[in-house]
Amino acid sequence: MQTTDIVSKFFISEYYTTLHNDCKGMSRFYDKDSIISFTVDQQHPKVLTTIEQIPAVFEQCNLQNSSVNLDNGHVSVLPAENGGMIILVSGQISLGDEKERNFSQVFMLDKKTGSVGDFYVIKYDMLHLMELPEVTQEIVEEIVEEVPVEVPLEVPAKVVETPVKAEIGRAHV
Repeated sequence: MQTTDIVSKFFISEYYTTLHNDCKGMSRFYDKDSIISFTVDQQHPKVLTTIEQIPAVFEQCNLQNSSVNLDNGHVSVLPAENGGMIILVSGQISLGDEKERNFSQVFMLDKKTGSVGDFYVIKYDMLHLMELPEVTQEIVEEIVEEVPVEVPLEVPAKVVETPVKAEIGRAHV
């Protein structure tokens, strides 16, 4: 397994677990230069450019106590410059007490080096929440006209022809 796969799976697990359990602690994933964009349905996106804004906006968007379901979703990862990576996540999210929504989120992770070694921070984060389309089920009654089918009472027997053996004889004169 490539490093990007290992790091992305660990990151996604930590990020969404923290979002569910400790929304106020989400700032730890970001850096002072991070840019975050939230779009709910087709509304104008909220853009954050300072990590101090994160807790308040996460609460405004009702992201605290949210649950993410990736069972029918998808995760893609690509390596980026300087050891970073781009991660695309799609699935369903339940926001607080609201109904479930589809979402897609793109992270650009920056690789940093510190006194304890290498680590990753979110440089760019774009979250798009979309309402699930209402699925209505229509009951359609189909009227099928019954047409009687005539079935012959007797099935004619198949005539089997036996080959006729021709006798070749001499002509008598």
